[in-house]
Amino acid sequence: MEDKKIVKRTRKRFGYPDVRKQFNTPEKRVKLCNKWIEHCMSGLSKEAFRECSYRNFLQLQEEYPEDFDQQKLDRAEREYAYFWQKMGIEGMMGNIRNFNSSVWQWNMANRFGWRPVVDQQQTNQAINIEINYDNIKSIGVSPEPAPNLQTSITAEDMRRIELQSSKEQEID
Repeated sequence: MEDKKIVKRTRKRFGYPDVRKQFNTPEKRVKLCNKWIEHCMSGLSKEAFRECSYRNFLQLQEEYPEDFDQQKLDRAEREYAYFWQKMGIEGMMGNIRNFNSSVWQWNMANRFGWRPVVDQQQTNQAINIEINYDNIKSIGVSPEPAPNLQTSITAEDMRRIELQSSKEQEID
């Protein structure tokens, strides 16, 4: 009964009960680290690592930091990003035959969380809009604004518009 509890705890933590047995020596863990570095530098995803799951790799790295050269791992992560970015540049320059930029964009969005940048800068500056109601009437459109049109006309603006339109009517 006690053995089953140990296996369950090990599975929760590592995913596979034999991961500690599989990488039970510093030499095996250093070899695992080197394989991970090669894997990343080739551009393959973390989830595609054959030796063990990414979660298991991180757990081993946490438990045995002396067996995992952090500088080399950091460089492998940078090389992984470089691989994909370089591919995009080469493809967009026409150096990769049949390069599909849409697929590459989706790939970058999924691998690195890239999203399109949308400029949403707002300015709180007043904008002057002049409406010539005579032109609007001549084409047969009602000069009334659409019901869902948001306007920020003040009462003073309305008075000015009314005065101007009454002056124009007097002239006619």
